[in-house]
Amino acid sequence: MKICGRFLRFVLLMAVSYAVVYRLLWPLTFNAIGLSADGKNKTSYVFPPTNRPKNKPEQPDEDELNGFIYLVQTSKCLPKHFLNEEYFGNKTLCECSVIVLSFRERCQYSPLPPHIQYEYIKNISWTRGRNFLVQRAKEQNNNYQYYVLLDDDIRLSFNDFTPKYMKNTSPLRAFETFLKQHEPAIGVTDYDVHHGAKIIVSKRKKLCKNSGAEKPLYLPTVHFDASFNAFHYKTLDYLLPYITTYDNQCWWHAQRYLIAKAEIIFRGQSVLFAPVHTSNPVHSEYPKDDRNSQQIWSFFVDTITEEVPRQYRNESFLREFKKDPKHYTENSLTVCLDLPAHTRIEPFQHFYWRFGWDKLIRISYFFICWNFYLVNVHILIHTKQFGYQEN
Repeated sequence: MKICGRFLRFVLLMAVSYAVVYRLLWPLTFNAIGLSADGKNKTSYVFPPTNRPKNKPEQPDEDELNGFIYLVQTSKCLPKHFLNEEYFGNKTLCECSVIVLSFRERCQYSPLPPHIQYEYIKNISWTRGRNFLVQRAKEQNNNYQYYVLLDDDIRLSFNDFTPKYMKNTSPLRAFETFLKQHEPAIGVTDYDVHHGAKIIVSKRKKLCKNSGAEKPLYLPTVHFDASFNAFHYKTLDYLLPYITTYDNQCWWHAQRYLIAKAEIIFRGQSVLFAPVHTSNPVHSEYPKDDRNSQQIWSFFVDTITEEVPRQYRNESFLREFKKDPKHYTENSLTVCLDLPAHTRIEPFQHFYWRFGWDKLIRISYFFICWNFYLVNVHILIHTKQFGYQEN
């Protein structure tokens, strides 16, 4: 009976201790990354200093979201293949709106489909053009779920990763289905030049304990081309606008800055949809002076890190990213983060995952040891007080 009573007291003490710890640590865990315990965002925005919004923008209800808006820049009019049903020709099939920015001549296309509208700004740069399109799309207040930014020379196709059942639809419809069913922070496709699906699969075999299927549908990615990117509406105020500082030097820097922000703020939530392949065989002339690219990219990482919650700014992956951005993007363990579909899109929450597993395990171990200590002290005092002696 004595032993039974002591055991019950031990169990009760353990339960009370864990209840207290859970109650104290749960809100602290969220507050550490700028979230309240109910999941509402309280974090500052990551922007160049002149563009940081003071207040959190209002978010639409999930039931009010209206599909996709495609934002394209072109010299005059959309290439004809974009007007086919496989792309944007049928509004019902694509559940979309399209804004086209002409930068050399005005488009006089007629008749113009009602869901496609044209804008014209002569000789605008690639980054400023994309920023203009995003701002114009926001002004429409149509609650789009994804803002898809693409170049006018791209073509989508299926590849070796495409299952047979998926080929009953077009590549763009398959990609839209992926966005709705998986809901990544950023959705991209396989690409024919660099950082494509085959390369990531090879990296996962080298870097990950569980590399997964030989031909997966979804792959976490770090470095992705700018030719076709889909941004969830919850990410816009953290990832965009593009920086325009290097427009006269090298346009690649704007995408590098975006990649750094995506990796630091939404790590693991940039997802490559392997079955759809993007190619852009036509390359126009634009600034490509890539000297000092590593130093510039490292500066980007350092600048964005200042917005990370203070207790996480010395994380090893941030130090590695800053030290050698190119090596980091080629060897990051981010490609091993197989997150489930509809993972909540909140800034910096990957730091919470670290807290919720590694640190909470260590804290739990500490309290287990502490509880054993308290129980032993309690038994000792109880024994002396009542004069219990072993037979």
